[in-house]
Amino acid sequence: MTGTNRVLAEQALASRFHLMITTVNVYGEEVEHSIKMKKKDFLSQTANLDLKVKLVEGYPEGEMMENWLYISKTGKSAWLKERED
Repeated sequence: MTGTNRVLAEQALASRFHLMITTVNVYGEEVEHSIKMKKKDFLSQTANLDLKVKLVEGYPEGEMMENWLYISKTGKSAWLKERED
């Protein structure tokens, strides 16, 4: 994550937050799991990923786009959709 997306994530995320990840497998099936993360750990783990950031009021409305990080305005929840390799 680079540039303005990284700055937005640094500013918006709480020091500890709940990350909900939706993984899409090769058959198009979605599997969801959630973890509690520290902001500094998340930022270091995603430093080389090309993620786009969007602030949302609550759960993202409509279909979530892959490689987008949706962060609640409180910063305590975030959602990410990714494709399984």
